[in-house]
Amino acid sequence: MIELWRASIFGFNIIPTILLCLSLLFWLTTMIGVLDLDGLDVDAEGSSEGLSEGPFHAILLFLNPGQVPLMLFLSFTFLSMWILAVLSRLLLNVGVTLGGILLAPNLLVSLLLTNAVTMPFRGIFRSIRDTHSGINVIGQSCTVLADLKPGLLGQAEIPTEGAPVRINVKALHAEFRKGDSAIVLERDKEKDLYIISPFAA
Repeated sequence: MIELWRASIFGFNIIPTILLCLSLLFWLTTMIGVLDLDGLDVDAEGSSEGLSEGPFHAILLFLNPGQVPLMLFLSFTFLSMWILAVLSRLLLNVGVTLGGILLAPNLLVSLLLTNAVTMPFRGIFRSIRDTHSGINVIGQSCTVLADLKPGLLGQAEIPTEGAPVRINVKALHAEFRKGDSAIVLERDKEKDLYIISPFAA
């Protein structure tokens, strides 16, 4: 136990340790009622707007933390970072300098692991959001949030009486610009996205 604690606070390992502690504090205060569970619904998808091109946009769409509550996604990420950092110290005896250098790849691996671990939860939270929105997505008009080329993944919003519903979309043939309107044709259940098309002229 002492070795685990020492590895947790050794060098740059203190960073994922602090992040994990903050995450645990959030869940603790949530369970005892200090914080509202609505805090889980922080929008993590807005950062993808305006990033229609480039590798960062593609990575963000692949990870897509907005499909699950942000704090759940971050908690899994921080836990993975902490485990990898501690194991690197205990098993490989990684020093301070190398530990700092490994923070970046540690974060990348943790994001990929979190993406895989949270995948089973995405359908559950999407069903909850669809139920709360009270709309049937198919056949609805949506607004494309970023430039979208045929065959590529993007995002769109469907207006509701409350907060807009954001969905992952793909255009099979047409090309869209940010702000264009489209109609939702069908859902690709295998890829968990919606197919959109321009309005008929």
